[in-house]
Amino acid sequence: MSETALTAPSVSSAASRPGVASRAARAFCDPDFSRAIALSGMLLGAVSGLVMGLWSFGGPLPEPSWVGGYGDLPRRLLRLGHIALFALGMINLMLVRQLAAFGLGEGATRLASGAMNLGNVLLPAVLFAAVFRPEMKYLLALPALAVSLALSIAAFAAWRQWGLRCTARNLRR
Repeated sequence: MSETALTAPSVSSAASRPGVASRAARAFCDPDFSRAIALSGMLLGAVSGLVMGLWSFGGPLPEPSWVGGYGDLPRRLLRLGHIALFALGMINLMLVRQLAAFGLGEGATRLASGAMNLGNVLLPAVLFAAVFRPEMKYLLALPALAVSLALSIAAFAAWRQWGLRCTARNLRR
């Protein structure tokens, strides 16, 4: 028999490459993409603050009627969405840096990064959507869970890293 008859059949190059969904998922968890989402969110936070500042505190434009008074739900949701854009962007930037330092496995790193990106995009988006469709506020739990998952993975990794350092120090004594 020839040598080629004993080898396994070759897999076509198209079948061995990850599919479109898999490539998109990997890109969504990429550190550079996380930074782009974080910084874009912070930019949108600045722009939304600029727009709200045009009618707030006696600004140059009259208050739109749909915003309501200072304590009304639509206005509170707008303010929360504005702050969420900044806060989640900063958290996402810190998380990108920390995940690289923790030495987690690729799966845990991608899960934390993807969950944070999802929360960074969806939480402010749902808050702003709830201004116009109040029933949307019930969807806030989903992006909040995504952010919580990302931070849980990071907190676990931080505690693990601290424990390993303490153990290593004690072994040297």
